[in-house]
Amino acid sequence: MSKKIYWIPVVVLVASLFTACKESEEPGKYDNWQEPNEAYMDSLENVYKTQASGLSEKDSLYRFEDPFAQQAYVYYKKLNPEEKENFGPRPLYTDNVSMYFQAFLIDDVRVGGNFTDDAPGEFDAPRQDVSVKEGRFGSGVVWALQYMQVGERWKLYIPWASVGLPAEFTGLPEYSNLIFDLVLEEITNRE
Repeated sequence: MSKKIYWIPVVVLVASLFTACKESEEPGKYDNWQEPNEAYMDSLENVYKTQASGLSEKDSLYRFEDPFAQQAYVYYKKLNPEEKENFGPRPLYTDNVSMYFQAFLIDDVRVGGNFTDDAPGEFDAPRQDVSVKEGRFGSGVVWALQYMQVGERWKLYIPWASVGLPAEFTGLPEYSNLIFDLVLEEITNRE
């Protein structure tokens, strides 16, 4: 009889281990994230194709094809075209640049950047000295920088195929488009 009593706690312990190890799969915020990201880019394409002619530069949506990503377009808006008389040269693929940026997911969650207000200020984090050809922020930003002029500020809508895997944005959900608020500050050297 006493041997049977000793087995009861062991049986209860083993049963509780099996119960505790059962996985619980609750849907997360970014489950099935590919579908809303693709729908977001499709909506931008629709806006681009149906926008009225004669819109101001600030109200227009532009795009360019990313040659490194298969059939991917990067869409952008020029946020300060009224200042174009103050714009400088365009960087080349071999240049290094300084820039301010913020990056967001399509649900407005900020995932990185070096300024946090509406515009970069004198107390913001140091500018990023970036080699254009290095592609630190993915091919979408590499190509955008070559189209921008020093002093321009753009809002970029970059599809997940053009994002790459920027080191600055660890832990991004898979298939994440990024929305960049990007200010090209200066060309820091010419190679």
